[in-house]
Amino acid sequence: MLKKMFQFLVYFVCLGLFIAAIYILHKELKHYHYQDILTDLKQIPKQFIFLAVFLTLCDYFILTFYDRLALLYLRKEIPYPRVAMASFISYVFSHNMTFIGGGTIRYRLYSALSVPIYDIAKLIIFNSLTFWLGVLSLGGITFIVSPPATPEAAVISAAVLRGTGVIFLSIIAAFLALVRFHRGPLKIASWTLPLPTSAIALMQILIAAMDLFTASWILFALLPTNNTLTYSSFLGIYLFAIVAGLFSSIPGGLGVFDTIILLSLKTTISPPAIIGALMLYRLIYYLVPFGLATLLLGIYEAISRRDVLKTVSSFIGKSMTLIAPQLLTLALTIAGMILLFSGSLPAAHGRMRILRDFLPLPAIEMSHFFGSLAGAAMLMLARAVQRRINAAYAIAIILLCCGIVFCLMKGLDYEEAGVLFLILLIFIPCRRQFYRKAALLSQRFTPGWYVLIFAILFCSIWLGFFAFKHIEYRNQLWWQFAFHSDAPRFLRAAGGATILIGILATASLFKPSGKLHQTSIAPAKETIQNIVKACPNIYAHLALLGDKHFLINPSQSAFLMYAIQGKSCVVMGDPIGPESEWDTLLWNFRDLCDQHGQWPVFYEVDSRYLDHYIDLGMSFLKLGEEARISLEEFTLEGPGRRDLRYTHRKAQKEGISFDIIPAENVTDDIIGQMKVISDAWLNQKHGTEKGFSLGWFNPTYLKQCPAAVVRRGSEMIAFANLWNGANHYELSVDLMRFNPSGPYGLMDFLFIELMLWGKTQGYQYFNLGMAPLSGLDSHPLAPLWHKVGLFLFRYGEHFYNFQGLRKYKEKFQPVWSPKYLACPRSLIVPRILTDLTLLIGKPKKTTT
Repeated sequence: MLKKMFQFLVYFVCLGLFIAAIYILHKELKHYHYQDILTDLKQIPKQFIFLAVFLTLCDYFILTFYDRLALLYLRKEIPYPRVAMASFISYVFSHNMTFIGGGTIRYRLYSALSVPIYDIAKLIIFNSLTFWLGVLSLGGITFIVSPPATPEAAVISAAVLRGTGVIFLSIIAAFLALVRFHRGPLKIASWTLPLPTSAIALMQILIAAMDLFTASWILFALLPTNNTLTYSSFLGIYLFAIVAGLFSSIPGGLGVFDTIILLSLKTTISPPAIIGALMLYRLIYYLVPFGLATLLLGIYEAISRRDVLKTVSSFIGKSMTLIAPQLLTLALTIAGMILLFSGSLPAAHGRMRILRDFLPLPAIEMSHFFGSLAGAAMLMLARAVQRRINAAYAIAIILLCCGIVFCLMKGLDYEEAGVLFLILLIFIPCRRQFYRKAALLSQRFTPGWYVLIFAILFCSIWLGFFAFKHIEYRNQLWWQFAFHSDAPRFLRAAGGATILIGILATASLFKPSGKLHQTSIAPAKETIQNIVKACPNIYAHLALLGDKHFLINPSQSAFLMYAIQGKSCVVMGDPIGPESEWDTLLWNFRDLCDQHGQWPVFYEVDSRYLDHYIDLGMSFLKLGEEARISLEEFTLEGPGRRDLRYTHRKAQKEGISFDIIPAENVTDDIIGQMKVISDAWLNQKHGTEKGFSLGWFNPTYLKQCPAAVVRRGSEMIAFANLWNGANHYELSVDLMRFNPSGPYGLMDFLFIELMLWGKTQGYQYFNLGMAPLSGLDSHPLAPLWHKVGLFLFRYGEHFYNFQGLRKYKEKFQPVWSPKYLACPRSLIVPRILTDLTLLIGKPKKTTT
């Protein structure tokens, strides 16, 4: 609870900073009119606008070398075109939207290139370090050589700035000395981070300095030339504004960056000219690159069904599939902003004169009002688009179409209608990205979303009051209707948008949380059993243990099973049931975990289905390899099976027999014989029953499965409960126990007989399962959580026989396939691994 309150506090501090920045802008511009800004904006020479566009292209090209250099540092060979695309899209997001920022996109893009999670984390850290090296080096030189003029409120002298510059350059020198003379990796808390070489460190400083130099020139080129401002003075101001914008956590530093630029330059340049340059700067450097990234998505989606192009652009296809919802979310958010801001500004009088000849006044009034409502609805719908809800796609298409019509009818705003039309064209071919069945109002908004939506709404309202500040506010304005009554139309539109957002936000805020901790499964028992019987996946039988909670889909044809340990909600395996139902289950589970402040974890997911978890924003750790034997090819003949053949024949000579007991014939008498064997086995192992990913001695559970038994004469000396997948796809065992006084090789005999029996019954595979926590990276530079898992695998025999399982399965010469742990990305991974180990090793009481 305290953590949630702190998160809300951080977000509302950001909102407070944004409102404070808008207030300062309003105060500084109180003597100017909206038309003054438009006039100064139109006076920017076209050649300087073209120069700004060219410099933007250059800067995004330079930004690709952040990732290129990071991959060189990580010793990863990835073709430059793929790196360039990942870098471009990542920086578009980090520049425009912090709540779905570049880090998340990088995880998705580089995961598609099979880059491990810890390498992606190091790449992000490396890029952040590169940026700050550029800020410190460029800022240090600038503050010493030409200290910038700071805002009056800051009261920072040139001497202080020069001292700050010396400190900055000292930090750079210390860093260069560290990478030159320090041997081995740098250890910071739980991180083991290899230091770059001196050459790479120098390249970091050079690339970051070029990036900041080029980006600052974009804005400097758009400022009026008839002033005394020099570039060296402006660079320091720009760096200070960029850093302040980053610390504010507001997308693009909106408001904070602009306020610092305005306060610092207002003595040499008129405020309307500064605001006009800032508006054009944001259009060229932020919105146009976003348009290019979104256009790339639209082109891919439009042509992706052509087989020839599929083979040529496989990487682009995979990447676009992963990031399409984020791009579409950003596009719809911008569309909503356009409609809200358009509703706050006066219409062009020349266009209104044309409209008067074609449309009656009520049509114009309604178009203006409903245009703002459509913009507000788009902001609220963007969350559902991000969550891939299928109804959101249709509603977004309708809202965009209506928005285009409203833009044309309320003031012939063909520029805005054109942007909305482009966004519509991008949405149309993306229908397949919206596969999740869920109610629109079931989506809760995170604090970041609330702050974003209300910041946009507040900004649009302030823009309207600024544009119409020469008009005295009166209550009668609300009811004035005329072709040139722009202020009343703004008030009605702003009021309607505020009410709509308030109603939808309140409905979402007070929506009851879903039930994550289901304490009783009795009402769903029959449904669970029916789904298990129809499932080819043998792990579905773990649902019969009674130690898990369930999340069942509305049609009751699929479920996922999970258990809770600490803050980890761990799902066992992939969802059970038709794959077409998985996404709804997985998203609902993710939403429930988010609502309850817990971590969604998916244990032993199959490599064939990783795309489902990538969509959830999960990252992956390889747990090990599952052993599977093709029963059609299984035989005891050949030199490779000599030891198994000998064990099998020896057991037969000693009078050992094998039998399968159907589930309905597993009586209390059979259970009693099994318990004697189980108790003896546990005493010999000096252990207790485990759970979650394997069964324990539970008569209710054992009676629901066929039993494979081994007898010596009439005496039962070994048993295993049998997992048989539907359609004879797969066969396996769970609980395996033998009498320690029995002959050597007893379990080998049991497995051999099971495989031979399964082959005669027409089963395709025999599954030997997986050893938990095996296969983690043992590289010296591997992250802490891999080392923890490897330590538990090697030395955790007291809790679970990790190594013994692996060695035992290898004797049957199976085919191994990888299994993964899907979990949220961050430093919580060691805690998740600890929770998982405790969950598997949690003692279970045997029952009679």
